[in-house]
Amino acid sequence: MSYDSRSPALAGNERAHPVAVALVAIAGVVAAGVFGTVVVRFAGADSRAADRLTGPPAAQAAAVPSAPSPSPSPSPSSPSPSPSSVPSLSPPSSAPVGPVGASGAADECLAGVWRVAEQRELVALPGIGTVEVTLTSDGPEVTYAAAGTGVVDYGAATGYAATVDGRDTLITVAGTVTFEFVSADGRTAATQARSAATFTVTPDGGEPGAPAEWPASLTEWSVECGPGELTLTAPDAQTERLVRIG
Repeated sequence: MSYDSRSPALAGNERAHPVAVALVAIAGVVAAGVFGTVVVRFAGADSRAADRLTGPPAAQAAAVPSAPSPSPSPSPSSPSPSPSSVPSLSPPSSAPVGPVGASGAADECLAGVWRVAEQRELVALPGIGTVEVTLTSDGPEVTYAAAGTGVVDYGAATGYAATVDGRDTLITVAGTVTFEFVSADGRTAATQARSAATFTVTPDGGEPGAPAEWPASLTEWSVECGPGELTLTAPDAQTERLVRIG
């Protein structure tokens, strides 16, 4: 049977019955609603499945308050040294005299050969006591070496005036004294001394006494040094003035 040929009942009648048209329309609306519901449910199910895989939408994730991250605790560190703890490079005025040998050379001005021109000094003489002596002749020759060693050469006879037991007395010194010295901060002093010198005491109008060992001095001196003259001063008005000879 061919479905392309028209039914004899419909031949000559081209318009469909109104009731049939209405039924067809209602059936289409119902079918569309059912199909739409199925599609919507399917889409919702698909969306929920996608949510399980990818997580909630960005707007929902942003709505969840995040716990604040704790602020980092400051790590303990060593305190920075205060400027006052940073040591000074220049020696303080109260600093002890520093060794010349450690710096490699004596003071440029102090090093050299000198002749004592004036001298007033306290000397502890064995068997007599401490007396003040004043140079009355050509003075001894004094050498300060750059290595921190020195020599005082009194020659055959260097004379000093002194008062011993209330009498004017001549003290004569001969020989040498070697020493090691330090110099810093405008001061100098012998740290070790070895005497190979002797002295004799001759009271005014008397005979010279027996020779005795001349003591080596470890006095600390303040230094004033110029191109050709050196002045050493110490407590109790002790002073030496030397002139450069080499």
